Amino acid sequence: MSATELYNAPQSTCSQKVRLTLAEKGPSFKEHRLKLFAGDQLKPEYLKLNPNGVVPTLIDDGTPIIDSSVIIGYLDEVFPSPQLSSERPSYATAFYPGSRSVSNTSTLPHYIRRAPGSPRKPHQPGTVSDEQQASRAENRKTRRHRSAA
Repeated sequence: MSATELYNAPQSTCSQKVRLTLAEKGPSFKEHRLKLFAGDQLKPEYLKLNPNGVVPTLIDDGTPIIDSSVIIGYLDEVFPSPQLSSERPSYATAFYPGSRSVSNTSTLPHYIRRAPGSPRKPHQPGTVSDEQQASRAENRKTRRHRSAA
């Protein structure tokens, strides 16, 4: 890997993950430290590299790679040793949710599964009838009215 540059910020957790991965993998790279509180990430020069205006951004042979998870996956492919990500597909899918769907979360370790009390899934249009929605809205109004009394 030649002509590798990393745009990052010391206080950014995402930048820290990428810096740790680079330290473990061992490639040489040029580091550009951005001052987030000074707004370096919003300057036009940086927005050309990363239109989202966030850190980190890895430039490899002139190609910008954005998002820490994508950068780490890229580095794992380019530098296979040492292997830092899991070889088990169910684990990898949890870290890259857009790559594949997981139909059975029971195969995932406890720290990746849904936390108790968190929503099971976002509301999807068409899953609840209009009558059910109206009934739920009416129940909420009644509960609010009772608690205010």
